[in-house]
Amino acid sequence: LTGAEHVHPYYDEAKPFLMNLPLERLPNPNSKHAVDKYLQLLNYLGFQKCLISFEFPIAAKYVDEAKLTVTQYDLPDRRLVAIIPTSSKQVKDWPKKNLHETIDALINDLHYDVVVFGKDKTANLDGMPVLDLRNRTSFLADAYLLRYSGLFDITIGVDTGMMHIAGSVSSNEDGSYDKFTKGNRTISLFGPSNPESYAPYDPTGRFNIIIHPDLNGIRMNKRKFAEDYRVRDYMAEITSKMILDNVEKHADEI
Repeated sequence: LTGAEHVHPYYDEAKPFLMNLPLERLPNPNSKHAVDKYLQLLNYLGFQKCLISFEFPIAAKYVDEAKLTVTQYDLPDRRLVAIIPTSSKQVKDWPKKNLHETIDALINDLHYDVVVFGKDKTANLDGMPVLDLRNRTSFLADAYLLRYSGLFDITIGVDTGMMHIAGSVSSNEDGSYDKFTKGNRTISLFGPSNPESYAPYDPTGRFNIIIHPDLNGIRMNKRKFAEDYRVRDYMAEITSKMILDNVEKHADEI
């Protein structure tokens, strides 16, 4: 990862399929999550005692950049919600109308301050009263702010790498997950992609709420996308009400 790249410059549909080829020949684990499938592959290859922990190492200069951002925008001691509205693939992006309705309610009804992360400016905020950090901070500074700063009551975002950094839960020192495990409170928005396989990794089930349309009975392609994703706008089916109904409850329950 480089400090300036938020979004992959291309999207190669063949790569996820090729990466999954060795997994197709193995018995499925109890969990359908892609992480558990890869852990099973490690066990199959003989790495049965390896310790898995979802830490994200960040060089000191990016930590310093993040801390400077915190000071520059006076972020401590505020009720903050982070928003990640876009991904590397447009069909997973947050529709403008639903994004604006959610931000408006967060600010005016729930009295949060909103900070927007990412690189892609296609999600036009139309002068909404948010702190827009898109293209102002590096990928790794954003990763520190969302994963380690502890500033945000909730992070809400679409299925993208930064959302996984924010929402995946690190294990305890011995590799276990229990009631003492710590994580960030997140709400991840899944449209055509399958959250059973690709939600932020949270074996505790405590930290990440997944919101998505009903995919029951929908055939998934090799990349775990709904086969009709080119003709059905799955993300538009995620309303602001579906998100807001979970925000305050989730902020208070951990």
